[in-house]
Amino acid sequence: MEQDIKSAIKLLAKHDYRSTARVVGEYVEKVVAEKLDGELAKHNQPGFDIHTKEFGKIEVKSRAHNSKSKRCTLNHKKMANLDHFLYVEVESGEIAKALMFDISSLKKLASPKGYVYIDESRHGLGTCILERLN
Repeated sequence: MEQDIKSAIKLLAKHDYRSTARVVGEYVEKVVAEKLDGELAKHNQPGFDIHTKEFGKIEVKSRAHNSKSKRCTLNHKKMANLDHFLYVEVESGEIAKALMFDISSLKKLASPKGYVYIDESRHGLGTCILERLN
């Protein structure tokens, strides 16, 4: 099934479909859970996407590699229940970038209203785990 999903994402990308976020997001969550020996949270469960013994509760955000916006936003309520945040870029059905951020370090970057914006300027704060996911 994983190969079928990869093929579908590649086909959609080939035909310039840009709104594949939900398909890509769910695909990435399943791959990450499998590769990190974790469990997916219940569908649409608020709080986190995956739980692992190694990383605890993880929120996963995925973007298309060619996306204009690579920015992600976390708020203080969401961060309160997380241990890690994982940023993933997907290109033609393959994970092209995977950065794991420790939530305690991100909390220090929160705006006065409690938001943390993660864009390309902050990617250096994450740890690359691409090899573990491919």
